[in-house]
Amino acid sequence: MNDLRDECIFIEEENDKIKDTINRLEQSADEVREIEGGLNDMARSQGADVQQLLHLVSSNKKFQSQMKEIIRLKAGQDLITLVMECDHDENFKISGPEVDELILRVSTLDSARIDENRFREAIEEQDGNVNLIIDMVGKTVGNNEAEEDLDFVHMADSVVYLESMRSQLFSEVAPRGQNW
Repeated sequence: MNDLRDECIFIEEENDKIKDTINRLEQSADEVREIEGGLNDMARSQGADVQQLLHLVSSNKKFQSQMKEIIRLKAGQDLITLVMECDHDENFKISGPEVDELILRVSTLDSARIDENRFREAIEEQDGNVNLIIDMVGKTVGNNEAEEDLDFVHMADSVVYLESMRSQLFSEVAPRGQNW
């Protein structure tokens, strides 16, 4: 009988150990479930963030496209204005020193860069005719895939152009001697 009692006590002790182990495992399982819930929440949150990021990227792409269009139009406007301003004798021909002045003034534009030699050749091919030069500039600036022989104007990079405009704006409004 003592052996049987000892065996019962042993089984009860082992049963208590098993209950403790089960309790610890249940606590661990609860902790794992909490961690899993947190990870699922984080994944859902990041999923929404990924969607938001994709939306922002799409919006940024659209914004950059619009900026390029604005710069393209500004470049065309700037070039046409300079062509008109450089016709000092108002004979609707750009010739002699007017060509040199036009090329010099165009080279200072922020909105566009030109290949000076090709631009000079193009002016000569149009016999300096202001209307034909304006038409040629319009075709070049107005077409992202301009014909090879008209490809002498290159639009400014939008980031560089905006930085240039910002610098000009702040230099005009900043008090003398103060940098922003």
